[in-house]
Amino acid sequence: MNIKELKKQAKENHIKNWWKMNKAQLIEALKQPQPRSKYKEQCDGCGKWDVVDAYDGKLLCDDCIEKAEAVKTQEPEIEIPTVEVKPRQIKGRKMIEYNGKSQHIVAWAKELGMNANTLYNRIYYKGMTMEEAVNAPIKRGRPKK
Repeated sequence: MNIKELKKQAKENHIKNWWKMNKAQLIEALKQPQPRSKYKEQCDGCGKWDVVDAYDGKLLCDDCIEKAEAVKTQEPEIEIPTVEVKPRQIKGRKMIEYNGKSQHIVAWAKELGMNANTLYNRIYYKGMTMEEAVNAPIKRGRPKK
């Protein structure tokens, strides 16, 4: 382990004056358990001001350390199966079928990466089929005068 990695680890473990230490001092400081601070500092877990300890690279109060330990010893929960959500049918919107899939215009436009108004105008005002409307080039910007 080089000096940069040792200093980074010392900083994460909240070792005092880590920036002034050489490699041997850093190794020795990292081996020793850190004394509990007698001053109140802000807990990284809950945010309250209390006497904190270094725990997994964070400053945690006694309550948060107990919670973290309880989570570590907890058995994994049973996996809940996911439910398939059907697309919402909105009143007044017609479903359009294309490539064996049925969706409304806004969903098709979002999936195809085009403006919903452009797709709507091509189908209902210009009378294009869905395939023609999708494959026609998209003109960007205002027309030139």
